[in-house]
Amino acid sequence: MAESIQGVLLHDIDVTDGPETVAIMTQGYINANRTASDVRALLEAQKANMPKIHIIKR
Repeated sequence: MAESIQGVLLHDIDVTDGPETVAIMTQGYINANRTASDVRALLEAQKANMPKIHIIKR
């Protein structure tokens, strides 16, 4: 896992053929109830490293 988190990717990215340009969320709200359980666990574990991204459960 990366040592510093810059944001959250909103879609899967295929980097098999090399680097890709992507958009990331650096601030905003994520509804944890609408994410997969493994993604939810990662978000909760990294919550302190993403002060401008708020995780809600609605």
